Amino acid sequence: MIDENEHPLLPHVGKRLKIARKNRGITRPQVAQIMELSEQQVGRQERGEAKLNIVQLFRLARLYEVPFSWFFNDFEAPPSENERIRAVIERAPGEWSPATTEEKAQALLAVWESLPGEEHREWLLNLLEMLIYSKPKE
Repeated sequence: MIDENEHPLLPHVGKRLKIARKNRGITRPQVAQIMELSEQQVGRQERGEAKLNIVQLFRLARLYEVPFSWFFNDFEAPPSENERIRAVIERAPGEWSPATTEEKAQALLAVWESLPGEEHREWLLNLLEMLIYSKPKE
């Protein structure tokens, strides 16, 4: 699971905030004053280092005269853990029937759930992807 403080949506929205601000010719100090934030907080939001709440984002959309949804345009969510595991299984060599694939997926998910932490899970998933995508030496 992605740590919500490191979610890829944060830098995406941050970049869009900066673009919208510059397009309107508004400075960071002006935004800070209007939004009652520090200039540093506005900068952290534009770099994707700080979360905004929905009300702040709504107020910024009005200030920058963009639709609320504009901040999310072109964002592609990363695949979930289950989607990544299934993709690894589906790309694996061999003849697996749908029933066998489902059994393998369930077994992998059980192993996945038993891992002690996010670092171990990411390591295992990277290892599986590396094994699937790497070509054996001939």
